[in-house]
Amino acid sequence: MTGPIHTVDEPPKPKEQSTTFPLSGTSGETAASPEVVSDQLQDKTQSDGCSTTQNAQAALLVKFVMERFKLFHNSNKVVFCQDIDSGKVFELDSRSFRDRIQAGFYKTYGHTPREQSVREALRTLTGLGRFDNPCLSVELRAAGGNGNYYLDLAIPGNSQSIQLQPGCWRIIDSTETMFFRPDSMRQLPTPVPGGNIERLCKY
Repeated sequence: MTGPIHTVDEPPKPKEQSTTFPLSGTSGETAASPEVVSDQLQDKTQSDGCSTTQNAQAALLVKFVMERFKLFHNSNKVVFCQDIDSGKVFELDSRSFRDRIQAGFYKTYGHTPREQSVREALRTLTGLGRFDNPCLSVELRAAGGNGNYYLDLAIPGNSQSIQLQPGCWRIIDSTETMFFRPDSMRQLPTPVPGGNIERLCKY
């Protein structure tokens, strides 16, 4: 005789579980595939790298300006800078100064700085010029008193002016007064000694 046949039920197979990752910015209700998470991490890395590049460029721009210009401010806390080579004075927050440093930066380093880097550098330079550098008199064309007067010749590439004193005058290369030259200011003719003012009477 054949004995009774006993059957053994197999235990249920565990369900396959998929590894999911929550989307950034959610509480985990929505799952994202590893490919999506990888893309998100890559985007964040690129964003962080872009920020680092901007910070590095801004710091390099500040160094570039500090090596070539003298910062100062006037009594109204407006920040200016003077070109060390030519003596020309620029208002820091002017289009002409932005153009000048961007062109100079490109010639020096071979690439154009990012606009965000320029803005950050100018904010830093404004603080340095306002709080860490001297307060100087800034005038347009003429300045002086107590018997000494100065007339800016506005010659491109230098800071020459005429010093006027009772009975005499002379051309000097620089003064304690900083002359600001807007783009609309024109150069004056350089005077020469030996003339006679009485010759103007017939006119």
